[in-house]
Amino acid sequence: MPPRLRQLEIRGFRAFGTELQRLEFGGPLAIVHAPNSQGKSGIAEAVEFLFTGTGSRRELLGGAKVEYDACLRNVHLASGEAAWVAAGIETDDGVVHQVRRTLDSDYGARGEDCRSTLVVDGAPAQSLASLGYHLSEPPLQAPVLLQHTLRYVLSAQPQERADYFKAVLEVADLEIVRKEVGRLTVGLDGASPDPTLIRLQALAAAGGFQGWDQRLRRDALSSEGPTESLAEATGIALSQAGSAFPADLDLAGRTALLADAVERRRAAVFPLRDLAAGIAQPDQKVDLTALTTYNEAMAQVDADSIRLAAIFTAVLALPRVAQATAALDCPVCETAGALTSARRAALREQASRSESVQVTVRNAVATVSAARRYALSAGTAAKALPAAARWGNDDVARRRATLVALGDFGQLYDTAILAVRETAVAAGKLSEAATALTTTIGEAEQKLRQRMTFPSAQLDAANDTVSGAWQALQAALTAHKTAVDALAVPVRPVLDRNLGGTGWVALLSLAATPDSLVAAVRREHAQTVVRQRLTGAEKSIETAIANVLDKRFSAMSGEVLRWWKTLRPDELVGFSGVQRRGTGKRFLDLKATLQPHLGGTPVSRDAIGIYSDSQLNALGLSAFLARSLIERCPLILLDDPIPNSDLEHRATFAMRTVPELLDTGIQLLITTFDPTLADLIRELHGHRGMDEFEVSLDDPPQGTVVVKRSDEFEWMMAKAKSQLRVGLEASRRTVAQDLRTAAERLAKLVIMAGRQKEGRPCLLTDFAGKTLGELTTDVVAYVKAADEPGRWRVVGKLLNPGSHDAPAPQTSELVQVHGELRNLKKAHPEA
Repeated sequence: MPPRLRQLEIRGFRAFGTELQRLEFGGPLAIVHAPNSQGKSGIAEAVEFLFTGTGSRRELLGGAKVEYDACLRNVHLASGEAAWVAAGIETDDGVVHQVRRTLDSDYGARGEDCRSTLVVDGAPAQSLASLGYHLSEPPLQAPVLLQHTLRYVLSAQPQERADYFKAVLEVADLEIVRKEVGRLTVGLDGASPDPTLIRLQALAAAGGFQGWDQRLRRDALSSEGPTESLAEATGIALSQAGSAFPADLDLAGRTALLADAVERRRAAVFPLRDLAAGIAQPDQKVDLTALTTYNEAMAQVDADSIRLAAIFTAVLALPRVAQATAALDCPVCETAGALTSARRAALREQASRSESVQVTVRNAVATVSAARRYALSAGTAAKALPAAARWGNDDVARRRATLVALGDFGQLYDTAILAVRETAVAAGKLSEAATALTTTIGEAEQKLRQRMTFPSAQLDAANDTVSGAWQALQAALTAHKTAVDALAVPVRPVLDRNLGGTGWVALLSLAATPDSLVAAVRREHAQTVVRQRLTGAEKSIETAIANVLDKRFSAMSGEVLRWWKTLRPDELVGFSGVQRRGTGKRFLDLKATLQPHLGGTPVSRDAIGIYSDSQLNALGLSAFLARSLIERCPLILLDDPIPNSDLEHRATFAMRTVPELLDTGIQLLITTFDPTLADLIRELHGHRGMDEFEVSLDDPPQGTVVVKRSDEFEWMMAKAKSQLRVGLEASRRTVAQDLRTAAERLAKLVIMAGRQKEGRPCLLTDFAGKTLGELTTDVVAYVKAADEPGRWRVVGKLLNPGSHDAPAPQTSELVQVHGELRNLKKAHPEA
């Protein structure tokens, strides 16, 4: 058995206010009826919200999205109170699953979407698919037909209508594949042009190189490669430039000659490369800590002992001295017995101390040598200035005039010249600092040779000055490069146009990187192959979609026609089918048939153009029912399926469409403003098991109230309430009768509940023929408050005159009785 909706609960949604409303469904058919503006459509929208978490109203009714701000949550709910829709859904295993969707945030004032939370049996869920309810494609996702969706298929734009039917007929996946293939093709066509291939085209456009792009492409795709062809092309360019070269000169040599020829041609117009800086980087700044260590060591030792340390070490290394145990003659001064054991020990200690100092001296010498190299490299870097730094004012002015004649380059040129001069100034300061450091290093080296201390702070300062000057030069070089590049980028193409061969620059780039040419051409070839395959695949998919559409449109047309015939039997205007126009990618036609008389030869026309308003409604309903049955929806909800303007067709709907739907095994819920339609459906299909509800909206804060007709107490209370304040005597008499019936039913239910609790159950039929007065006598045995017997008796006294010749109760009395019965019902919830 398909899933069944068994309960529906609504609170705080649309017209439903603070009072929870619950609808119980036992059979396959339910009908909700009420006059307009009572909230019955809110039930349909609540089901739509439960299924989808949104509403189709904002998408399909038109207008700005901001106009739907806060349209879902009931305005009378207090702050913090939740708005929600819940349901009990029975699956084929007999289990009733509890579902609830809570509105977390309503539509926003700036067009924000609403947000909600869905739980199934207490666990978060994304949809009701696990319970057998699958959504369709937007915007009509839920199996709920509302007034604003009745004509969606007819009023939608051509592309939207095509997408709608493709989704219904389950060819949307094919369409997705086709679009994805098309997107890939567009992606290939829209890719950024390869710079190498742009140069190849530029070469082919130059004089003397027509057709070379295709030749180089062929060579790049061959196993030999393009090297030989590039060498030949470079030779042609050199001949054009008037440059002689050996016949056996390889590609690299020819490329170098051509680069020199190009640069000379450029420089003949404007020496752009004279602006470029050729500054060399000096060595890393030297750490002078070792010099401080040297000065500290030299301050603590005697200079003579350091110089004699080498002699002491040599004497102690002699075998006879090293092995001696007694006093020896000194081998240096020949003093007899001078090298005693104590003297030898003293010499060893002094030699050891001197060796430590010697290490310090060697480190200092190495540090000073490194500082000299640093000063030398800094001086060399400072001299490598751009050639433009040596231009005089006349040269600067003359070359500026040249650039201005070529284009609007005056401001860029002035900025570049300023940067060149600032670089020259920074280089001059570095040169001065390097010279000062070299002088200070010379003084330090002289002191080192004499093993004397020297002012290392002076050397530190000179070293720091060089470092700071080099950093300043680096900053100037950065600004210099930016300024020169800003000038070179627009000027170089202008200079190249003045070359004898316009393809030389492109050829230079290609010849310098033949591997890049091979990669670019092979990539282009692969993309061409892929593009051809994608185009072929897209055409094949389009053909497949068209074939599938034709087959499925035929089935869809039959299903729409099935429902059309239940709504419009035996009419001269009929429906013939859904057809694609062209490939069906964008346009679908809904075709109608026109007969001169029943059985006559039909003429085909577009249904949209010839159908009347009533027929368009019927077509919209037929298309919706066809979609729902094709998609195997277990539930269909129709909100006012027969509009007020089309009441002459309610009988065919009730007699033909409804039974046809019920025979398919679906659960059908219908809301209607038309009591006659409700009566027809009740009489015709009540035997199938039908639930019938009425809704009313008398108290806005309380919200829409739902009453089930099979609940006689609530039914009579609702009927009485609808005429409670009319005031006419006939109406008051009718209200009194309805309230007396409601009071009798409530009394019977209270007595039945009480006896059930006592263990002696009874049936309603046991009270047949008993009046309200008799029932009041029995009900007092089960009251729950001391004043309740009196309240029952007052209700009876006020209502009894309503059915006799005595005047009907006054409106105020009826209002009081209605409220009192409500209070008694609340006191006995078990009844």
